[in-house]
Amino acid sequence: MTDEELNRRFDQSDERMQRFEERMQERMQRFEERMEERLERFAQALIGNLSDLRAELINRLDRIERRLDRTENNVNAILAQVAGMS
Repeated sequence: MTDEELNRRFDQSDERMQRFEERMQERMQRFEERMEERLERFAQALIGNLSDLRAELINRLDRIERRLDRTENNVNAILAQVAGMS
């Protein structure tokens, strides 16, 4: 093999490697874009779920507070009745 043939083959290999690198960079770019989109959708879904959870917790705490108020009123009524008996 002559130096000229070796140089030609080297140049061909170099060109193929450059094309391969370009294709890989394009694929990585598309992959990154898809991952960004998926992460954005995931974040939006998570925000929605957390918002729903917050609303549910507030609702339950309000119900507990109302029950405690009723229990307090009942206990006060019982105490008033007991005080009247003595």
